[in-house]
Amino acid sequence: NVAAIALTRDGKRLASASWDRSVKVWDVASATPLLTLEGHEANVMDVAFSPDGTRLASAGYDRKIKLWDAETGKEIRTLNGHENSVNAVAFLPDGKHLLSASTDETVRLWNPESGEVVRSFVGHRGFVTSVAVAPGGKTALSGGGDRTMRLWDIESGRELRVFRGHQKP
Repeated sequence: NVAAIALTRDGKRLASASWDRSVKVWDVASATPLLTLEGHEANVMDVAFSPDGTRLASAGYDRKIKLWDAETGKEIRTLNGHENSVNAVAFLPDGKHLLSASTDETVRLWNPESGEVVRSFVGHRGFVTSVAVAPGGKTALSGGGDRTMRLWDIESGRELRVFRGHQKP
């Protein structure tokens, strides 16, 4: 299964995350695979390019986030800290921070260069499957198994709003 895809801003490269434990980077114009990134020990669930397209983050069932050089395919760093599978990742517009969503019921803000968790967002009562960053980079949304979406202030970590209405996760 291809679990997720991401495009660079210029639309020239595509990354795909797969249950085969790999990430592939593709040339969109020729549909040619350029890189195969291996290192996850379980299904890869999401991928995200940094805003400038030089780095790629991948999220896995192995509880890890891997940061890759998107040009060479070299692994830069592994981000450890989630207590269960990592389901989604998203870079902030500044490219200096990364959000992750996990089955451990948290969203985390990371400094991908240091590998440190800057902040945890706690409020979901169930696994968190998705995360998105608003264009201005001030707020983020997460969605999960508790059938809610939550709007967060990224700087303070404060929950701003809860959206309810879905009947199932």
